[in-house]
Amino acid sequence: MFLEIPDTIEKYANKMCKLWYEWNSKQQDEIWAYIKKTMEQSATSLPPWKLKKENYGQRIHSYFQSQSWTIGLNYDVCKLNPPFKAFLEFVSSPYHELRHSEQYYMIALSILSGKEVPSGKSQTSAKDFLNTKQLAKYRFKQKVNIFEVDKLARQKTVQNWLDIPISIVQHADNNRNKYIKLTKKIQKSVIHWNSQTYGSGRQHGDLLQKKIEKLTLEGAKIPAELKKIYKRLSYEKDAFAIQALVENAIKTKLKKSLPKDKDDLPPSKPKKPPKIKKPH
Repeated sequence: MFLEIPDTIEKYANKMCKLWYEWNSKQQDEIWAYIKKTMEQSATSLPPWKLKKENYGQRIHSYFQSQSWTIGLNYDVCKLNPPFKAFLEFVSSPYHELRHSEQYYMIALSILSGKEVPSGKSQTSAKDFLNTKQLAKYRFKQKVNIFEVDKLARQKTVQNWLDIPISIVQHADNNRNKYIKLTKKIQKSVIHWNSQTYGSGRQHGDLLQKKIEKLTLEGAKIPAELKKIYKRLSYEKDAFAIQALVENAIKTKLKKSLPKDKDDLPPSKPKKPPKIKKPH
């Protein structure tokens, strides 16, 4: 995978630190364009996505929609003067959503490389597989070679299965040999993402996501337990972990360079008191 590469995170963090300094001198559209360009520079290995302006007021909310290959961000925040905590969440959330697009892309790569395909279809041609109405019931488990039959049928099959634009599938098909070079650990992660996105865990994940989105857009407080369960989903756990790396990189850089009077920065960790030696 590419967005977890330290150098990619470092470059993104550097750009967002620069934005922190220049925020008040930029117009709303300039901030939006800056973030969009930084996202594009960070995700050069992924197929292009659309960035949609949403109006959520002061709420920090974002999403990735695989069907349209669209990332939505709150445009309203670009005209505010957010404190550091809100700024940090706002500029790191695009990276979180980029990670979701990378997850879907990796699932497509895994199928097109022949590593993972729906079980129970090893004796079926790609054409028959394409026309199967029961497609959504199958999970990816065994390696078979049905996708070598016909390139167009292969791409259309994967598009139907994943419900993503054909242009994304074609992009993945042209790069499918890259997946074979990935480590077994990463390939195992992709299998988990696929299972919870399209397999047995899909209904559970969709239900949690709808609840979270509904509460967020209503401005209601999300119960801690619901948030905890949601973050345990393998694809969300991974995206939040990557987002945390970005946030930590930004915090570290700004703490080192900002003057001490920046009181809206998170405080440094207090030093541990010296150990008191017990008298003999």
